[in-house]
Amino acid sequence: MTSFPSTRQPQKARTVLENILGKKGLLGDWKVGEKVLERDKQRRARLMGTKTNRKMAKIAKELEGRELTAEQQAVVDVYTGKKNNLPITIQRADGKRRIIMRKGKEDKKSGGTLYSLFKHFDTTEGVFESNDVIKIPEIIKNGSCTPSQRRGKTVYEYVWKDANGTIYTVVTERTHNREEFADFYTNKKGSSAARQTHSEEARAVTDENLSPAKLHKVSETDKENTTRIFDAAKKKFGVTKDIREAGYVLLDGTMLDFSGRHELMPGDDSSFLKGRRSPTTRLLQAPPLAGQSPTTPSAPPPTFDELTSRRVG
Repeated sequence: MTSFPSTRQPQKARTVLENILGKKGLLGDWKVGEKVLERDKQRRARLMGTKTNRKMAKIAKELEGRELTAEQQAVVDVYTGKKNNLPITIQRADGKRRIIMRKGKEDKKSGGTLYSLFKHFDTTEGVFESNDVIKIPEIIKNGSCTPSQRRGKTVYEYVWKDANGTIYTVVTERTHNREEFADFYTNKKGSSAARQTHSEEARAVTDENLSPAKLHKVSETDKENTTRIFDAAKKKFGVTKDIREAGYVLLDGTMLDFSGRHELMPGDDSSFLKGRRSPTTRLLQAPPLAGQSPTTPSAPPPTFDELTSRRVG
């Protein structure tokens, strides 16, 4: 039995794993999978970054021209991406606090203004708005401060409740003998309009970041061909409402009947086919595509799997 090294020795553990996979002939597949995961991770990071940039621009626009204190201006400058690692000094009743406002990253482990923007601005969880950002110095000054230990760091939570009952929380961490901003959120819920905006923004970011080669632009001919294919499938096989008999679910939600009833003669008893799917029903001869002569062979008849992979706008 193979003994794995401690997880504190990742390189040794990786070497052992590679040796095992190599002996089983799986090393190549594993490395390909690693590359795919890494590309996906990078793509997600780009998408997150673009969404966060939009949020920073929104805050900058909504707070433009506002008269701010030096501490508020420093907070806004970091939240809008203009500057980074700016100190703010807050005089509390229990003493003076010097906190470094930093951008950080979008992930929770790193924290910072980028994480709080990604997680809580114009979303549905712990929502805050542009006007709330300039309240951060006041929250640190007047809020209760509760220290705790997380991941080997001292974490401070400054919690303040305004006259309307809204609870604001600023989270900081003591790192390298200095207190750094980590997160900001409230107890407010996102409105339906905010959720719609967040959803539309996510779709817009996705379209913007994917290369044109990956965005399938569907022409009218593509739509016509797809409709013809699906109509031919329904005519040949028939449709069913029994999931046990279904072979494929088309894009319009229709389930094709793959029980084998279409192979029976008119009037034949089909009761023995009820609730089952025939394993021999796999191919469909496609009708001629738009602009293609029915007598001109261009390719072998496609399988239905290939036909249903066509996308419809």
